[in-house]
Amino acid sequence: MFSFRCVLYALLLACSTQIACAGTVAFWTFEEGTADAGANGINTITESANTLHGTPVGGPVYRSVAIPSSTLALEFDGSNDRVVVADDLLFRLDESMTLEATVQPFSSPSSPSGAQILFRGDSRPGKDSFNLRMRTDNRLEFQVFNEIDGTAELVTPDPLSFTQLQHIAGTLDDATGEMKLFINGALVASTSTSIRGQALLDPLRMPGIGIGALNHGGQYFHGLIDNVRISDMALTPDEFVAVPEPSTLVLAGCALLGLMLHGWRRRISSTSRVIA
Repeated sequence: MFSFRCVLYALLLACSTQIACAGTVAFWTFEEGTADAGANGINTITESANTLHGTPVGGPVYRSVAIPSSTLALEFDGSNDRVVVADDLLFRLDESMTLEATVQPFSSPSSPSGAQILFRGDSRPGKDSFNLRMRTDNRLEFQVFNEIDGTAELVTPDPLSFTQLQHIAGTLDDATGEMKLFINGALVASTSTSIRGQALLDPLRMPGIGIGALNHGGQYFHGLIDNVRISDMALTPDEFVAVPEPSTLVLAGCALLGLMLHGWRRRISSTSRVIA
């Protein structure tokens, strides 16, 4: 019975949704809403790892989606919608990091500075920590900024798709200096850098996280955003959230779990009849 319980537990873990894991700083899934309803300032955008909840601004709308681990995304109007998260010590990523989201833009950025998908900074020009943003040429950019105005950046060779959701991720490994950019788990750009993220922001200049725009407004994204996750380690693609399809191992594990549970129920039923 002990070994059966161990196997059962392991399979349940394999079949569970990929959410917060080791290294997760914050994870916003936008599952707290109702499809086609607007989020407003009296709602809380729930964060599952460290209760770093967000506040919607401008009224982004919950939309139904069909991707692993998620049924809802937020649609941002590209005009004034965003989610704002107050700054926290956990966001001071001055070593390794991974920034992730699932996105589908609906139009090109209206701002000449592009459209922010995930941002940390304050209202001082250029005094940011990191971001994932869509450029005016519709390509994805991953940027990391340090305290002395140094910048490391990567850009995808191709534009983001306007017709389907895609998982995006930027990673920085403090030990190796490797900085990487991924689309749907595939590496599309990489470099080596000595730049590390700026940890300290000005507490008097509206520091924090912005989703769908700068946290203090501007550079608005038009489209769907889902499964936004920040990690304090450089994850590998098999550790990313919202991968397009479950792995073969997980599917096999779930099938085996189902067979084991079916057999277990039959044994319990047979034992009950014998006792009766």
